[in-house]
Formats: sequence, structure tokens, C-alpha cells
Amino acid sequence: MKNNLQFFSLVTFVLSLILVLQAKAQGADDEYEFIPAKRVSYNDDPVSRIAYTETEGWTWVNYAIDVEGNVKDILLIDHSERTRFIDEAIEYVKQFKFTPGTINGNPVESNRFLFLRHMSNKGMDQN
Repeated sequence: MKNNLQFFSLVTFVLSLILVLQAKAQGADDEYEFIPAKRVSYNDDPVSRIAYTETEGWTWVNYAIDVEGNVKDILLIDHSERTRFIDEAIEYVKQFKFTPGTINGNPVESNRFLFLRHMSNKGMDQN
């Protein structure tokens, strides 16, 4: 898992560097403006949050945001060995919607990491 994390960190760095170099090449010494993707909608219902009492585990995912603001290429980076939450974490991230990131007003793909804590629903009313 650590090798995967190192690999994806390196890929993220290289892609960021390529974007900066492309922006610099377009305008020589001109400044460029990067605006990151912004999450505009998601479903935060109790099933997605797994409710409130004691920590049961966690998942760490990486995902890409395309030029239309949709999530794609979801990758599980690591988890706390509580595999029951993996599918739910991936489904939770799939439903996010973003405004895409831009460089000089042009939409670009971007990438994010998300750490999710999963809580026990012990003692909660299950209505």
C-alpha cells in the first residue's frame, strides 16, 4: 500500500508540474491563474456518514475530477482493515459533483485525496 501511495503522490506531483510548465509555455513570463475544483453537491445522508458514536475504521481514497466536474478514477489508497466500509466509501465519493478546476479560465482535470472516518451506529435509532 505504501508503494501505491508513493507512486500516486509522484504522479500527482508530475501532473501538477506538467500543468505549470504548459501554462508557462503559453505565456512565457506571463502569470497564470489556477482555480481549484470546488465541490458543489453531495448526498450527506446518515447512511453515507455511518453515524455518530465510536470510530470503527477509516478509508483513504484518491479520485480525479474531469473537465465537466464529474468524479472518475476512484482509487482506494488505504483502509483500516475494516473492509465493510470500502464499497460504501467509494459510492459516497462517486456522487460528488464539482465545478471543474481551471487554468487561465480553461477547465482542467484535477485530482483529490479524501480521508473518511467511519463511525459505529451502535445504540442509534434505526428508523
